[in-house]
Amino acid sequence: MSNLDWFVLIFTLVSIVTYGIWKTRGAKDLQSYLKGNNDAKWWGIGISIMATQASAITFLSTPGQAYTDGMRFIQFYFGLPIAMIILSVTFLPIFYKLKVYTAYEYLETRFDLKTRTLAAFLFLIQRGLATGITIYAPSIILSVVLGWDLKLLVVLVGFLVISYTMVGGTKAVNVTQKQQMFIIFLGMFIVFGFILSLISISLNLLAQEVDVEIIIKDTQISAKLDKGNEILIFRGIPYAIPPLGELRWKSPLPIESSQSIDARFFKPACMQDRYNVDWYHEVIRAFNSDTSLFSNVNSTSEDCLYLNIWTKPFENSENKKPVMVWIHGGNDVGGWSYEPDYFGHNLAKKDVIVVSIAYRLNIFGFFKHPEMETESGNFGLEDQILALKWIQDNIKYYGGDPENITLFGESAGGAHISYHISSPLSEGLFHKAIIQSGGYNFTYPNVLIEEKQANNLSTKVQKISLVSNLKDLKKLTAKQLLDISAKLYHPFHPIIDGTLILKRITESFRSGNLNQIDLIIGSNANEEFLYVDKNTNQKEFYNRILQDFPDDVDSILAMLDLSKLRLAIDRYGTNQHTTCPSVFIARSMTKKGNDVYQYLFNKKRNDSQNILSYHGAEIPYIFNTHSDYLPTNNEDIELTKSMMEYWTQFAIKGNPNSPKNSILWNQFGDKENYIVFDSEIKNLTNIENKFCEIMIKKLN
Repeated sequence: MSNLDWFVLIFTLVSIVTYGIWKTRGAKDLQSYLKGNNDAKWWGIGISIMATQASAITFLSTPGQAYTDGMRFIQFYFGLPIAMIILSVTFLPIFYKLKVYTAYEYLETRFDLKTRTLAAFLFLIQRGLATGITIYAPSIILSVVLGWDLKLLVVLVGFLVISYTMVGGTKAVNVTQKQQMFIIFLGMFIVFGFILSLISISLNLLAQEVDVEIIIKDTQISAKLDKGNEILIFRGIPYAIPPLGELRWKSPLPIESSQSIDARFFKPACMQDRYNVDWYHEVIRAFNSDTSLFSNVNSTSEDCLYLNIWTKPFENSENKKPVMVWIHGGNDVGGWSYEPDYFGHNLAKKDVIVVSIAYRLNIFGFFKHPEMETESGNFGLEDQILALKWIQDNIKYYGGDPENITLFGESAGGAHISYHISSPLSEGLFHKAIIQSGGYNFTYPNVLIEEKQANNLSTKVQKISLVSNLKDLKKLTAKQLLDISAKLYHPFHPIIDGTLILKRITESFRSGNLNQIDLIIGSNANEEFLYVDKNTNQKEFYNRILQDFPDDVDSILAMLDLSKLRLAIDRYGTNQHTTCPSVFIARSMTKKGNDVYQYLFNKKRNDSQNILSYHGAEIPYIFNTHSDYLPTNNEDIELTKSMMEYWTQFAIKGNPNSPKNSILWNQFGDKENYIVFDSEIKNLTNIENKFCEIMIKKLN
């Protein structure tokens, strides 16, 4: 929560309770305590009742009750208030004539004291339970929002309620509930205004786009033209037959030509849970921003093999533009091709065509079963290859050059590019590559698994799902398979199949059995800072180093400042899993004779003390998609211009340098040059050299 959230929460609770106690401090007798001196106005009682109904217990329980009861709920929820009105018209006048103001006094006059006592006792039990639930409901909400212990919050909420109720009686309850209703209405109006503003923004964005109809290869395609940027946007072009039914866990099949394609709107993302959404929310909270500023994926489906294209209008264009193909990250588990950070309209203004592709994920994208005789299990990677083949065959019709294609991707997307660099099945499908924070697959043994491990996983899936063969597994719903994967902690990753991935990736790069491409590669300075367990102590960290590098513990510790333990752990993990593997890849590709350019991204935004130069921080600078939750200043904008220029110039001519950038980016070469992207861009040599000499020796 932000400081503003804390202020609103504390101020609301304290002010309501304090005002209720102060307002009712004069209650000196039973008449004033129980009946509030009979001075409550009808509208005040009405507001009090509304506040009682508009409570946490109502919003938590009422929707569930409606779902469970069906039409019976209408009788209860609307019939009960009507019954109360009838009772008020008929019975209340009788009570007033008898000078009776409680049901129990009426029972005593009509029957006897024992009847009154029994009724009061039963009512106390019932209301005691109801009161407990009423206190429990807001405690649940506060526990989720604040992350506090639920029992503690029950005690605190109960204390606040008891405080103003016991001190001020009925009048205190009436007063505080009126304040609650005021807060509720104020919040509703603020939210209503916020929603209207979002609708206005959305309408403005839509207004900037107009529908266009384009004929490509006898296919009529409905697309969008961004009037402001004059960028054509094709959302959701199919490149494969939907992998549904019997085609689940099958190599993708090329799609047949169609008479028409509606490419005005993005198609569903590939099947996944909240993995990537949770990551974005973690980043947003680190900047003390509102998570509602992130646009979640609208829908997911197994029918997800689509790509998106951003390009300048290409009618009658003879000069074919370079193509940049984005492969998204997400740990092979989540992510989608049109996350807000990946919108390609600004990048396309730099005279390149931007394509983002979707591919199968998780258990749908990386699953091998003993009954699969001809399938590799690397369906997600095969999807990418088929998308690249589609681009080879069709991008010329969109103004692109099929002989000048650059793959670029981050995290898992960057790791996948290293598979394509070393795979014979990807040869000739692209000509340059950019790997961003993708070297971790060289050091994490669980992100590239052997076929035997994959078959063992399929056995575990069968055990959990209570089926005995592949045919029955295919009958399970996508949701059931996702649940199984979650129970196994999402272990599904690319598989060494001997065809697409020939062997362990380190072995491929050491042997030099690589496709001939030029490369940009790099990582961020604080890749692991966000993931460091704050409770880790020096002893635990020492044992980790001892396990990883038993012969070099002292050397590594000498390079770390343990007085700042979290930063030390971050530096160690970042070097181990991203920076040093990128050096290893750069060395391997240079030895192969390719032109290689290495970078270190070290830009820290304002208010980034909780996250620093985090994993994925460079992406908005490359796409110029600085979202509202990211504090962005002139330094960020200037760095964005430079990085976009380096990236697009590399895609255009294989060299990132241009007159628009004053700093020359030197090739990696024998000096192991690299460029630092920060508030000040500069060239250095031998990135983390001492660390990397130790760590590269251990790459397996």
